[in-house]
Amino acid sequence: MKREYAKESAIETIEKYGVVIYVLSRKDPFIIAAAYKGKRTKPSWYYRFLSQKQFDEHVEQFLESEKKEFELKQRIEAINIKDLVTVGDIYSASWGYEQTNVDYYQVIEVTEKSVKLQEVEKEYQGNEAHSMTGYSVPLPGKFTGKAFRRKVLKTTRYFGKDENEDQAYFKIDSYKYAYKLQKTEIIKGVFVYEKSLETHYA
Repeated sequence: MKREYAKESAIETIEKYGVVIYVLSRKDPFIIAAAYKGKRTKPSWYYRFLSQKQFDEHVEQFLESEKKEFELKQRIEAINIKDLVTVGDIYSASWGYEQTNVDYYQVIEVTEKSVKLQEVEKEYQGNEAHSMTGYSVPLPGKFTGKAFRRKVLKTTRYFGKDENEDQAYFKIDSYKYAYKLQKTEIIKGVFVYEKSLETHYA
């Protein structure tokens, strides 16, 4: 059922946690209702309930699940980008079909909603035991190509029950997203980054 029709036909409306539930009919004991998330035009569900109790229990469970997603979204939106991204940070993007390529980008400017990135060169170390695989590391400051701007996307990465980390990432192309590369140590004042696996079949 299209949202516009549901809205016009509703005899009751429930709005909470970014969800709208339209009650379309009440013919004791049956209830017909549809729920829509955000700005979507197609319903998350469109059901005929056999009783008020069944309807209430379903709505309660549905809203409880939406509450977690809604609160997480609000918390992520409230995060200041500059708390996640710093000039000089290195991001890696892994991509490829039947092989794994890795590109590296350095943050050269941060604003309230976006960053300016520029690709940097990398050092590739082959694997003697497996000729078609190897590892690469970025070479910060050794820029290649032109700088470009990207919108900052935010997410939360979960490591366990009580452990999570807010992260920023960027859409480089339709097939390629860049995530922050972790530093492993500092040698003589220079950051050393974790290695990234690459595979090549040609």
